[in-house]
Amino acid sequence: FDLDADPSETTDVKERFPADAKRLESQLRAWYEGILKNERPYQSPIYLVGRPGAPGAVVHFNGACRLTGDFRGEGEWAHSLTASSGSTATFAARVVTPGRYRVALEADVKTSGARGSLACGGHATTAVLQAGALHELGVLEVPAGATELTFTYEPAAAAPGATRFWNLVLLAPDAQSASRPGKRQ
Repeated sequence: FDLDADPSETTDVKERFPADAKRLESQLRAWYEGILKNERPYQSPIYLVGRPGAPGAVVHFNGACRLTGDFRGEGEWAHSLTASSGSTATFAARVVTPGRYRVALEADVKTSGARGSLACGGHATTAVLQAGALHELGVLEVPAGATELTFTYEPAAAAPGATRFWNLVLLAPDAQSASRPGKRQ
């Protein structure tokens, strides 16, 4: 594209400049192959749990540092993950404030009966998931020094198709009491 003459990129000029197009494509492929040769081409984020002043932590499934089972990215930029069999997603974490966190899962569960659990530093909370998009997993004790959060999904026996996962939300202890009905901030 000629960005000066065509900033909206409506006219492809590759045919007018085949040598430049070939050179640029070759450079792009070499750069991408170099990334893939790296042992860890994508640095996943480290999720801060209990950051002062924050009501909680939002953990995005597309930020997992390890996946097992059939978790797969969904869409071109993998804004979510899907899974249809027993799978785990592990996230790098740094615990700023240890404590008891209420855990919610944002996932499009099609059939009731699947199980979801979140573990951290030897503690876990597990819930049977009902059909729907927002699920409370319970309360998780998050200890000081923990470096990972691991979500495990076990589908219902007759679950049709894959479940799409977006986020885990850990609601901080102070935010829990402030969010209860009748309490004003």
